[in-house]
Amino acid sequence: MPTSDLPLELWLEILSYLPRSTLHKMIGINRILFEIALDDIYEEVRFVCDDKDTRKTFKQLRHADISNRVRHLLIRPAFLPGLDEDVNASSATVQDRLSTTFTYMKNLRKLPSKTTIFDESLRDPAYEILDIAKRSIKFCQNLRELTIILRDHALTLSFMSFLNSMWNSDSIGPNLQKLSLETTLVKLPLLLNPLVKCSKQLSHLETFDLNIAVSRFQHTLTERDAAIHALESFLDAFNGTLTSLTISFSLQMVLRPFFEFLPHLPKLKKLELLVIFNVLTLDSPLGEHLAMFIAKHTEHLEHLVIKPHPRQVSLYASDETYSDWLSHDSIPDSAKGFAFPQLILPKLRILDVELRERYRFAGSQSRLLLPNLSGVAPKLTTLALTNVPLSFSRISHIIENL
Repeated sequence: MPTSDLPLELWLEILSYLPRSTLHKMIGINRILFEIALDDIYEEVRFVCDDKDTRKTFKQLRHADISNRVRHLLIRPAFLPGLDEDVNASSATVQDRLSTTFTYMKNLRKLPSKTTIFDESLRDPAYEILDIAKRSIKFCQNLRELTIILRDHALTLSFMSFLNSMWNSDSIGPNLQKLSLETTLVKLPLLLNPLVKCSKQLSHLETFDLNIAVSRFQHTLTERDAAIHALESFLDAFNGTLTSLTISFSLQMVLRPFFEFLPHLPKLKKLELLVIFNVLTLDSPLGEHLAMFIAKHTEHLEHLVIKPHPRQVSLYASDETYSDWLSHDSIPDSAKGFAFPQLILPKLRILDVELRERYRFAGSQSRLLLPNLSGVAPKLTTLALTNVPLSFSRISHIIENL
């Protein structure tokens, strides 16, 4: 039988046993493998640097056969200046420091011009690649997922113009379903406020993954309040479409201001909380606003993930306050009303919890790690427990309380 006559399902089964790199080597065998390989190559586009390969990729996106395969765009602009760099230095100095050799040599060959575009390109060495990306990404009409990673970068006008152009109706905004944002606290208003203004264009956004990263620069209370307001406005603008929300904090700061005013999301089915739980972050009453935020979604929440650490490595750590909140053990009676066991999640089916050992107690293996889950989640079908040794007695107790 000719290889081209093998059904697609059989080829996919064969490829599942082979390393991913093997697929690219088989691209010339037949049309089926050619199409599968192209899907794999262009499924994700990474915009990290300004080099020949990146420019080549963006230019290829103008062909429908290529752009229609793109599902995920990752933006992590290493070419942007840092916050502590002198972005007002002379053009040649900025180009030497920030541009690749390819971009720098092209700019040196340019002749003076009176146009505004040319002036902007001289001030921002990344203007040209950003302009190419802006015009090319519009062709990716099947793009569904966008990841943006911005830490201690200086957000230039050219970059913000590129970023905000994606929310327009003639770009990827109307088809975007998942947005993952990893950034510092101070940048939240700059990144979220334009999304709020374009919320009508982003009518299919269902998943929002927010990761607040640590910055080398201290933020002020005014900047913190602006970030909280921006997050509140964003969730309020998309409360009719969001079904999944992930919040990860790498900072050790009081959680009350963040969760106190966050709106109810009527379609939310999955909630992930990856935060630092200790006496500083869970202020008194213990975890009140965190529990109240979860309680807002009890009628429709189906999947809950709670981890006592952020997604990224942090200098700060959770303490036994987390275990107390999780099982309402060893906490004052006045605070027990806001602990996890007091929640009732009638539609919750999946619970993923990371546990912590109780080292301050003698015989900690006998201490409760979880409450009676039959009362918290009566329809629970999947329970994932991680990061703590489970003795036979602990496993028996958990099973008895399901």
